Amino acid sequence: MARPVKKNDDKRTNRKEVLFTNDEAKQLEDAANESGLSISDFIRFKTLDAIPRRRKASPERALLIQSLGELGRMGNDINKIAKTLKSNELEEINELVSSPLIHMTLQRVESLGRYVLKIITDGH
Repeated sequence: MARPVKKNDDKRTNRKEVLFTNDEAKQLEDAANESGLSISDFIRFKTLDAIPRRRKASPERALLIQSLGELGRMGNDINKIAKTLKSNELEEINELVSSPLIHMTLQRVESLGRYVLKIITDGH
């Protein structure tokens, strides 16, 4: 689903340049990271009491999101392997890698994917 189009008044088009010392820049970056906000959202939040649009993913959440993507890729690979095996009808390989084994493995990957997605969305 596409993102809704913003009204012109809601678009952020004004840029302001602010100069910081190295220490000030580091403090600002650390404070923004600690709060889970981008630097822009952190400044808006602190100076304008603006509610941030979104927070940055914590390292743990970012890892879970990355893992969910990897699980999806693994599931696709398992499906490709199964289709290749079925199309080639290679008896030796089919005996080693049976359809039930592929199906069970795919179910386990999908189950783990649902579990990771639940952790991401519910926070548990």
